Amino acid sequence: QGHRPIYCSTDDEYDCAVNGPKILGPVLEPLLIKYEVDLFLAGHLHNFERSWPITGYGQVEQRSYSTPRSPVHCVIGGAGDNEGLTDRWEPRNPTDNAWSAFHAGYVPSMGWARMTFHNASCMLFEWVLSASQEVRAGDRVRDSFVLTKDR
Repeated sequence: QGHRPIYCSTDDEYDCAVNGPKILGPVLEPLLIKYEVDLFLAGHLHNFERSWPITGYGQVEQRSYSTPRSPVHCVIGGAGDNEGLTDRWEPRNPTDNAWSAFHAGYVPSMGWARMTFHNASCMLFEWVLSASQEVRAGDRVRDSFVLTKDR
């Protein structure tokens, strides 16, 4: 885990265009891949964003979470936020931010992560809304994925 994300796609120029890809990424990504890190959790930006497995420098390894060889990156930055959500995103097209699988940052999208480890090779990741007016009571999981590994 880390405070600042390596990958983000908000319109925050410093964090998403400079700090993550040009300062943190070149130092951390080779280590994450070398030591077979499955999931990198970050905060700092007041939103939620999930990547596909990324081989480094934003290259999507695959568009599934079944036995990836590279890490999945999640920004979970809603906790303790009193500045407002980061809810302005870079435009999407087939080449820009292709690594981004899901993002949310609009009210009432404050949330937290829940990870359930079914066994040593299967993890359920859920992003759960803290409060919700947009989903029915009791159904607060806004995003989820299952990461499996053959080990």
